[in-house]
Amino acid sequence: MSKLSEAFNDSWERVQKNKAYFIDSFYEFFMESSPEIPAMFIHTDMAQQKKMLHASLLYITSYKSSSLPTSILEKLKDKHLGLNIQVRHYDIWMNCIIKSVDRVDPKFDKNIENAWRETFLPGLDFMKSNV
Repeated sequence: MSKLSEAFNDSWERVQKNKAYFIDSFYEFFMESSPEIPAMFIHTDMAQQKKMLHASLLYITSYKSSSLPTSILEKLKDKHLGLNIQVRHYDIWMNCIIKSVDRVDPKFDKNIENAWRETFLPGLDFMKSNV
C-alpha cells in the first residue's frame, strides 16, 4: 500500500468516527461556497441527501482502485448530467470535502489533503467527463 493510500485510509477511519459531523460540516461549507449551490437543493430531502453523500464517497473512492465505474456511479453521473451540474461544481465539492476533513480529522495536514485529493481524482474525473 502506498503512503498516500495509507494516509487516506487512516484519515477516512478518523473521519468515520464523526461521520455525521463530517457530513454536516460538508453541507455547511458547500451551501456557503457559492450562491448557486443552495438553489440546487431547494426541493431536496436533506436527510436523504446526506445518506446519499456518504454512499457517493464510497463509490467515488472505489473508482481509484478499480478504474471501473460501478453501475451506481454511472447512474449518479447520468443524474448529475440531467441536473446541469458543471465542472466547477465538482471542484467546489472537492474543496468542501477537504475543508470538512480539516475540521473533523485531528491529524489533518498537507499530506492528508493530498491523499484525499489523489484518492478522489479519478472518480471526479469520471464524473466530470462529458459535462
